This record gives sequence, C-alpha cells and structure tokens, in this order.
Amino acid sequence: MNTVRFLNQFTTGYGNYTEEREVLFKDLTLDEIVVAVRKVRDKGNA
Repeated sequence: MNTVRFLNQFTTGYGNYTEEREVLFKDLTLDEIVVAVRKVRDKGNA
C-alpha cells in the first residue's frame, strides 16, 4: 500500500512547466517572488 502511494507521487505531468511559469510570473521581479515564497513558508511554520 505504501509503495503504491509513493509511486503515485511521481506520475508524468502534462503541459509545459516553463511556459506556465513565464505566464504566471511575467509581471513579478525575482525579489517579489522570493518575498512571496518566504511568506508562504513562514505561514506554514506558524
């Protein structure tokens, strides 16, 4: 059972990861992205 659960985490994705990220983050600077990531990470540790 654990083996199946583990293998299901590594299924083949779809779409183009790079193109999706370019569209998603096109109006953000690297600094803005880093700040957003830190906020989410810190929220998870609260």
